[in-house]
Amino acid sequence: MGGDLQATSTLGEGSCFWFELDLPEVKDFAQRPKTQEQGTIVGYEGGRKTVLLTDDRWENRAVLTGVLSPLGFNVLEAENGREALAILNKPTHPIDLLITDLVMPEINGFELLAAVRQSPHLEKMVAISSSASVFESDQQQGIHAGADAFLAKPIQIDALLDMMAKHLGLVWRYEVQTPSPPSVAPPSTVPLIAPLPVTVWQQLSNLLAMGDTEALETQAALIQQEYPDAKDFALHLKHLAEICDLDEIERLIQVNLAHHVA
Repeated sequence: MGGDLQATSTLGEGSCFWFELDLPEVKDFAQRPKTQEQGTIVGYEGGRKTVLLTDDRWENRAVLTGVLSPLGFNVLEAENGREALAILNKPTHPIDLLITDLVMPEINGFELLAAVRQSPHLEKMVAISSSASVFESDQQQGIHAGADAFLAKPIQIDALLDMMAKHLGLVWRYEVQTPSPPSVAPPSTVPLIAPLPVTVWQQLSNLLAMGDTEALETQAALIQQEYPDAKDFALHLKHLAEICDLDEIERLIQVNLAHHVA
């Protein structure tokens, strides 16, 4: 991979290994899907569909493969239009959807789409073109070449899944989520007013303003150690921070600060 692996070793003490690699920067990555209102998509109804990804950048293909394969799609890959046509013309590999980049070596996406639409057994296949170009003329040229739809890079997976559902007639299956019962704080006999200096309450107020629940938990542990009379309150505060009940924490802080003012 063009890298450099090095090592140092001291008898009786151990060894240290490290390496350096020149890796390409991933720019045309795909945006991961968001959770839909119905839940997380985990598959689709019906027989298995085959998708051919054509892109000269392996990282772009890898991201889409990582998204589509777990959903049940059979994913094939090609580095350019020439490889894609070789796969498309194999009768043993019927393709349901072609997703192709437009700018590629040898045979580009425009030429690939034109060849697909001129082929009697491929002319009805669904094709989606994709490019990082911001020029509408390039996008329209992809549609005119034969694409059913266009997706700009970085690819928004939600948009891609919507297009696939529309053009392939897919019905998505969603993860069945069993709602968990709401977290209920245990009954507490903690006094409303805790014997703490006003500076402690001000510090808690600052942490609350930042929404730093971890720091609030830490502060609760310190209160438990330094102010034995406020032990029960410290445990209650820790519990509120753990369940992120910031409203109740704010109420307790305000009541105690008001008590100090009074």
